[in-house]
Amino acid sequence: KTPISGKVTLPDGKPATGVLLQAEGGGDSHDRFRGVVRTKADGSYSMLVSPNLSYIVAVTDENWAGPSKTGVVVKEGEPRSGLDFRLGQGTILRGKVTVGSDDKAAAKQTITLIEQVAGTERLVRWAETGADGRYSIRVGPGRYQITGPSHRDEEGVTVKEEATIDKDFHLARPSE
Repeated sequence: KTPISGKVTLPDGKPATGVLLQAEGGGDSHDRFRGVVRTKADGSYSMLVSPNLSYIVAVTDENWAGPSKTGVVVKEGEPRSGLDFRLGQGTILRGKVTVGSDDKAAAKQTITLIEQVAGTERLVRWAETGADGRYSIRVGPGRYQITGPSHRDEEGVTVKEEATIDKDFHLARPSE
């Protein structure tokens, strides 16, 4: 494994403690790696990742967001440092999942969100609906594919600086 590292700061420049980050890498073969880490008290983070892959490193925290680092090529024996983030409020991608002709709230349904860039890079996140059928995911700017619980209703979403984006899904019948 090869280390990647950086520092995460709040909008005012202070260290961001306990912020969740995710790294996901892919290559020309079917090799993939996914890992998560939380920042330390000084805002720093470090994660061991599989070498010879190209990564997206993203803030995947409930309370903060930031632009993802894309095209992070990690080579064996060559640590990558300086993958720093300045946090912001980001955009809340939210919605409701309903089911049946009476539009009943659909609890415990999975929404899949994939951040995609050119080539083999992608970063997958999931959200589960609550008892009220609602879900939310905080994201930074970027291009995403969102898929509802039926896995048939995939839609592209471009996030810029919006406070919220609403994406609802409807199921004809409960999913298995």
